[in-house]
Amino acid sequence: MTLLPGATVDRYVLAEPLGQGGQAQVWRALDPWVSGRSFALKLLPLGSASPTEIERARREGHHLARLSHPTLPACHALFEDPRLGVLGLVLDLVEGTPLEHAASDPRMTPAHHRPLLRRIAEGLAYLHAQGLVHRDLKPANVLLAPTFWDSPEDPYSIRIIDLGISVPRGNPQPLTVLGGLIGTPPFLPPEQIDPVFWRHEGDTPAADVFALGVVAWWLLTGHHPTGHAFQEPLETFARTYRSLAQEQCPWPPAAPAGWEEFFRHSLALGQAERSPNAGLLVALLGGVAPVLPAARPTGEATPLQAAPAQPPSAPALAQAPPTGPSAGLPLAPPSAPPRPLPIPVTLEDHPLALPVAPAGPVVKPEAALPSHGIPQPGTRRMALLILGALVGAVVTVLLLLAARPWLRRRPRRARP
Repeated sequence: MTLLPGATVDRYVLAEPLGQGGQAQVWRALDPWVSGRSFALKLLPLGSASPTEIERARREGHHLARLSHPTLPACHALFEDPRLGVLGLVLDLVEGTPLEHAASDPRMTPAHHRPLLRRIAEGLAYLHAQGLVHRDLKPANVLLAPTFWDSPEDPYSIRIIDLGISVPRGNPQPLTVLGGLIGTPPFLPPEQIDPVFWRHEGDTPAADVFALGVVAWWLLTGHHPTGHAFQEPLETFARTYRSLAQEQCPWPPAAPAGWEEFFRHSLALGQAERSPNAGLLVALLGGVAPVLPAARPTGEATPLQAAPAQPPSAPALAQAPPTGPSAGLPLAPPSAPPRPLPIPVTLEDHPLALPVAPAGPVVKPEAALPSHGIPQPGTRRMALLILGALVGAVVTVLLLLAARPWLRRRPRRARP
């Protein structure tokens, strides 16, 4: 797909490219119908993109269109341009710096950490209340607006982006084939990378909770909580998590003072021991926490109700002395800013070296796409039942009409 500044896609005029991910290109574009307002235009070529990529783009547009939260960009339109053969999403243009780069900015101080993480947790809690799981939370998908440095409490200073692989809780219509994974390896919870050992229960908000715990640990210490480099392969993290459980090692490792409760609820290795959604993390970070309901069946959304919570005391970033087997995990000095984070690209359909328990029949990507008017088996059965009922009614009416003359000719009985 070759596009140049000044080209018109649908009604939008391309201004400059902003980035590219996979088959998709993101452009800053002007809308002449709205006084030249700028939008972020995400374009996907219909000819070369896979059915799975196309369906994911459509789902992202539909998800964002029904959401409204300061931390999430709005989707204003979803269109197809047959002339250029592209699918387009019209999104809010978010001017900002990815957290993976902003974390090493000299302006980032300990005073920014808690409001930053609280805003991310609030955005996730809202998604979870709407029955959605982000599935790819990482520093590259968090943007900091220029206003963040002077006003870190501004609810619009943080944006969570890239909901392309977000799914409803339980993922009732999966697009990833059996045995495949999707996400970014260092931020995936144990149950997703080693589902046999950890008894994976499907895509739930607890996966986003673990990812936020990893992001927070990296922001405060500059490292992954396991001590591994972020470039390590998926199997390295899987073996480490399994070993920690089998040897009953203390986990999470020694956290910075004042953050112990947050990491205990966000980085718990077992899915059942982790916070079921981001609501509790909002409270632990000093915000107004939604009430956490009891666990619901997979596939059912979890509503959250707001309730006030007492903010915890401000954390002191002097790290606690490491103890036990976790003492070998490195922690950066509190005064050192986080190092630049070399995060791997999003993982999709990764061939696992570990065994994967069958979780159901293989679902091909095409199976989730619209049927385009092709009758389905259930539709055919219903049509046959209706046709049979109509034929039976017609036959009954004809028999009644044929019997009317015979009924008239029957002799009447004489009265005594």
